[in-house]
Amino acid sequence: MKKLLKITLKWVSKLLANANFWYEKLEEPKRFIVAIIYGLFPFMFFAGLGAAGGQGGFYIIGLLWVAIFVIALRVWWLYGNLKQFLEY
Repeated sequence: MKKLLKITLKWVSKLLANANFWYEKLEEPKRFIVAIIYGLFPFMFFAGLGAAGGQGGFYIIGLLWVAIFVIALRVWWLYGNLKQFLEY
């Protein structure tokens, strides 16, 4: 079970590294559009659910999306060791 988890985490890390490398190669207009689609639209979706349902929990889910899947992944790419998972 431990080996399966290790293989799965390595596979996910490779996918994230390839996605970040692809994002780095984009020119500015496309890069901005991808950032809006990936970062802002899920946040707007969860915030809209929170506003429609009157539940504050959806706002927290939206903020967690931005914190984990946008900020943390970019920090891991720029300052961490995510680049080591690339296959050159």
